[in-house]
Amino acid sequence: MVECCDKATHSCRTILNQPIRTTFSNAILDQTIRTTFSNAILDQTIRTTFS
Repeated sequence: MVECCDKATHSCRTILNQPIRTTFSNAILDQTIRTTFSNAILDQTIRTTFS
């Protein structure tokens, strides 16, 4: 009985966890892309300034 209950709780947590994880992963990816993009813009600006 306890094992069954644990499995159900675990499934619930997994289902709940999935969207949170996906959102979190997307946020990290978004951050990385933004940082890379910002760095590229900064790099361009610095290059233009020094040229």
